[in-house]
Amino acid sequence: MPGVLSRPELAHYVAGWQRPGDLGVLAVDGQRPVGAAWLRLLPESDPGYGFVDAATPELSMGVVQAWRKCGVGRRLLDALVAAAREQGLASLSLSVEIDNYARRLYERVGFRQVGEVNGSVTMLLRLGVPSDRRPEKRPGAPEQVNRRDHSSTSRAANSSLESHDGLDM
Repeated sequence: MPGVLSRPELAHYVAGWQRPGDLGVLAVDGQRPVGAAWLRLLPESDPGYGFVDAATPELSMGVVQAWRKCGVGRRLLDALVAAAREQGLASLSLSVEIDNYARRLYERVGFRQVGEVNGSVTMLLRLGVPSDRRPEKRPGAPEQVNRRDHSSTSRAANSSLESHDGLDM
């Protein structure tokens, strides 16, 4: 984390977590985090790579290398999009490099390209539009989706996704 916080172009995605409007989910295998996805509103004066407008939160996501292509990213994304809908958000944005494998995942969930800058695309998901299909369970993917308030102190004993008002970082 220190490396991220020392880079202003990345730090604004996590510095000062949990600000009003921040929302995130965490994938865990037992007690070990294996992925996270979160949303943050950024101002026009400090836009992120996927900035569309000050009312649209930007999505950030990461999955531990060993857990990629196991369905963890899709489950994180589905849980975060569902939480965003519950919060009444109208849309979400993100930036992804054109050749990034995750771009197909974002498109399957309903994100559409709205811009392109230096080999990366800005994508937008309007939350009134449901995703085109439900994900299939992949072998080795976390077994449960648990939605919890950040104030909860216990964690599921087996693999799960947890929804938090804040991420434990």
